[in-house]
Amino acid sequence: MPDAVLFHSRYDHEFMAHSHDVLTFILVTGGTVRIDIDGTSYRVDKGQFVTIGAHQVHAARPVDGAGWKMRSVHLRPETLAGFSRMSPADIEGMQFLRPVHDAGNPAGSLFLDIHYRSEVDGPNGERGDRFRSFLGWLSNNLDMLAPQPRSRRSSDDRAEQARKILADTIFDGISLDQVANEVGMSPFALIRSFKKNFGICPHTWRLQQRANEVARLLRSRVRLIDAAGACGFSDQSHMARVFKKVFGVTPGQYGSMHRADRLQ
Repeated sequence: MPDAVLFHSRYDHEFMAHSHDVLTFILVTGGTVRIDIDGTSYRVDKGQFVTIGAHQVHAARPVDGAGWKMRSVHLRPETLAGFSRMSPADIEGMQFLRPVHDAGNPAGSLFLDIHYRSEVDGPNGERGDRFRSFLGWLSNNLDMLAPQPRSRRSSDDRAEQARKILADTIFDGISLDQVANEVGMSPFALIRSFKKNFGICPHTWRLQQRANEVARLLRSRVRLIDAAGACGFSDQSHMARVFKKVFGVTPGQYGSMHRADRLQ
């Protein structure tokens, strides 16, 4: 079964605007959170389920001082495609216009079952069966989420060029002024165009890409100190602050999280 990652924790801090190349499924199990998805804000209460498509820009913040608790599953589009008549590219290109639903359906109980079974010893085949049941139900009920191809933002060749420069120098210290100069824009104009095209500003885009690379290295069992140096962070503390705003947990916690490969 292809890789997936499971999270569960209590949160009382903001998640910065970011996106992932995976599908994200969230069940709020306590409190209330405000989740922004592609510029639309949703209040999500205990017992509600949220689906976020790959590459959809999202952020989260607590509604009150009590914070919120949630469980999540992150999986690659090709994993869901294996249970659907849609291609991985189609699923990766989807956005969901009705992403928030009450969890009082089979998906909610299956979702919790996946999490609970990942935390205790038990037959691997049984865990995998529950996971496959969840994916099967989801693929058969995607219509309730109002999926549609992700709308293309206005195209700006210079913003695309700037993103390529940032991608090619993701772990270097190139400044925004340098990038703006290379594409023939002022820094202010570049920030505005970049956000219009990609949903987030250049600095945030670079930070989330660094955090995503840290996650990849940690899944490969790279040491924290080595991951920080490889990904352009000044030290482990800097890496931890950024990582937590993207993934909700510290790099150390991420490395010890339950993985869906335990469900096989």
